[in-house]
Amino acid sequence: MACARGLGPLLLLCVLGCQNEAVGVRLVFPSERTFLLAETVSLSVYDGEGNGEASPDAICRSLSVVSSVAPAGLQPLATSLNQPACTFLDGGVTFDAIETGRRVFFAEASSAAGVPALRGCAVADLFADDSDDPEAEDLGVASFVEVQLATLPSFPEEQTPACADVDAKCQENQRCAP
Repeated sequence: MACARGLGPLLLLCVLGCQNEAVGVRLVFPSERTFLLAETVSLSVYDGEGNGEASPDAICRSLSVVSSVAPAGLQPLATSLNQPACTFLDGGVTFDAIETGRRVFFAEASSAAGVPALRGCAVADLFADDSDDPEAEDLGVASFVEVQLATLPSFPEEQTPACADVDAKCQENQRCAP
């Protein structure tokens, strides 16, 4: 993972089905600066088993390109709602009862002004099988899904974060938006 200046993976732990297996979600920001300027993040999980307008690609396209609205009639299986971006650093947000199968993970980060600034979408086939990833074993998750975030035209390119780094933002609770 290519995170700038030590920004580690952002993890969200999702509990799967009756087996209480978990999958970790890595939110990958384009840079540390984009993370510092992200005020809140929401993550939603959709059923990706459909086709046509409910296919995984159609869901991602609709959510990512068209004002983060899912295709008609499609509701998320679970959502984190808006949480402070730092909540996602340590797996502090969890979902219960997300079943195995093809799933669509959609994340949207908003700036301090409340404007969507970054979006990302990933499709993953979730199984209850354990991963060979040593980090997954250390965190007690079966596997990981990565959601790569990209900046939107509304991203505040001209702004410089008011805080120095991730520790200042998340551990010292410094406000990063100018």
